[in-house]
Amino acid sequence: MKPTTKEIILELLIPVVFILLFYGIFTLLQDEAVYHRTLGKITKTYQRVDSEWGIIDVDSAYKKIDAQNLVNWDVVGYNYIKDPPAQGEIDVRQAYGFFPMFPWLWRLTGISVKYIGVFNFLLFSFTLLILLHLFLRNPFYSPRDRILIFIACLSFPSVSIFLIPYSEALFAAAFFLALWGLARKNYWIYFV
Repeated sequence: MKPTTKEIILELLIPVVFILLFYGIFTLLQDEAVYHRTLGKITKTYQRVDSEWGIIDVDSAYKKIDAQNLVNWDVVGYNYIKDPPAQGEIDVRQAYGFFPMFPWLWRLTGISVKYIGVFNFLLFSFTLLILLHLFLRNPFYSPRDRILIFIACLSFPSVSIFLIPYSEALFAAAFFLALWGLARKNYWIYFV
């Protein structure tokens, strides 16, 4: 059963709505008053205290999304692999074992650090949609069921990892492609 145009449009709009909601809420939580009246009542935020790995919990609103704030945590390593510094400035601590395909794709696309998270989320959403169409395409699942399952999958809190410059979205896409190759007995796809 082929998906209808309405179903395809809805499936493409859902990730866009999720991104807009995420960044809208994130922007609201950058305001001290909003943060302390909502999320600040039940949790704290975390902040690096120096250039090393020192982390403390703080009671302050979220920081504004900019290139400097995003190149933090593991993104430092991915950014280092994507754009290695001059030969004299090599810091081995920044180049430890990461999924090397992500920095390569990041460099290939030329997307800035501010928008690579949006790319990651869209890649993950597209991968999830393909999986739903491949494995839930039978008489037991209606288009409405697939849409609801898709929304539920995007609603898990752990999906937020796909909104930052980490390799998880590309890794998920590669893993699901391999899974699909195994399920269809197309071993060349699994090998790729």
